[in-house]
Amino acid sequence: MKSSTALYQLKNYPEIFLGSNLIKITGSKKTEVMDYQFGTYTMNMGVSGDDKPNELFAFDPNGTFIEDPQTVKVHHIRMIDWSEKLPLDRIEPYQMRNGADIMVTGQLSDCCFCIGGHNANMPVVAHIRPRKNQGLNGKATHNAVINQGKFWVFGGVQKSLGRSALKPHHHSYTDYASVVGVRVGNQWQIYAQHLKTPKGPIQAVTRLL
Repeated sequence: MKSSTALYQLKNYPEIFLGSNLIKITGSKKTEVMDYQFGTYTMNMGVSGDDKPNELFAFDPNGTFIEDPQTVKVHHIRMIDWSEKLPLDRIEPYQMRNGADIMVTGQLSDCCFCIGGHNANMPVVAHIRPRKNQGLNGKATHNAVINQGKFWVFGGVQKSLGRSALKPHHHSYTDYASVVGVRVGNQWQIYAQHLKTPKGPIQAVTRLL
């Protein structure tokens, strides 16, 4: 399908779209509203078999290997690296206000994605890599976020995706996941596309918010 059609479907029917079309997201080093290119991903991903998705699409700031690119503003959420000092009771917050109706972040492999802010109008989010400098692997990092995680100023982590699922609203993924948010009306919807390998196939789609 055309990139413009795919973008329309993602914005209006995100769960259905993500359930049948593989999304590749290229991360950036900053958390901010920025221009990304979206379109058909032409690089051979090696996805085959009965679980092959309908089509492959990508978000990339430079439009690398994207056919029929559409320029779209996104809230990009950077990965907070393991080497950065990050007390889990003072997580770096980013509140999704105006400026873009789509949110993207780099693919999760052992990280956790956190949501707070007490409403879907302007949620607060963060993408955290395992805290290796604190002796925590992916599962231990997510457990710590679930039990004691707090955003600086905005309060507790209310929902999350990571390697554990100790409590309601805290979801787990097994292998890899891509997280995409879409503002529908005035409300954000955030989804995780679960993947068997970085290249697929799609295993499931979970709504996080």
